Amino acid sequence: LVATQWPTLTDAQREQWEAFATTAYPRDKDGTGAGPNGQSVFNKLNWYRAVLGLSFLTSLPTGSLPAPLISVTTGEMGAEDELVFVVQHQARPGIDRLLIETTPPLPRGSLKPRDNDYRLVKGLNPTSFITVAAPGTEYRITEIRSPVPAGRRFGLRISVLTPEGMVSNPVSLVTTKIIV
Repeated sequence: LVATQWPTLTDAQREQWEAFATTAYPRDKDGTGAGPNGQSVFNKLNWYRAVLGLSFLTSLPTGSLPAPLISVTTGEMGAEDELVFVVQHQARPGIDRLLIETTPPLPRGSLKPRDNDYRLVKGLNPTSFITVAAPGTEYRITEIRSPVPAGRRFGLRISVLTPEGMVSNPVSLVTTKIIV
């Protein structure tokens, strides 16, 4: 439904979204290539808003782009379907959210997951977007979408999401599942 809205924008609105995309996201997620175009940013922002139950946005967001996380570390987990991590950040506790994505267990010998390997940690619903707590807080998520056995590697990607639907550049890591 979100993707069908781009053609309904005026030429001026589309030009504004193109300029916003170039300014807000000048590089791709890896920081090496060109960033997304206006239509991609428009669709993604409104997709996040829809999942969070927010209204559709045709004009540019008025808030500023959130700062990316400073660091992410994983902790010891109690089960294959549990994710434990700690983030250091400059986000607004109680206001911003964390957009959390994981991969299924990586094939043995795989060095890095592909961008399309990542999935929302709890599926397509608001529980995949956790409210930000104070820096250094341990987050524990159970019943994750892609369980990972002990000793297997997986990808974790986390971004900051504002109430308006603006998302920071992600912090990604590949880690080994430790179950105690």
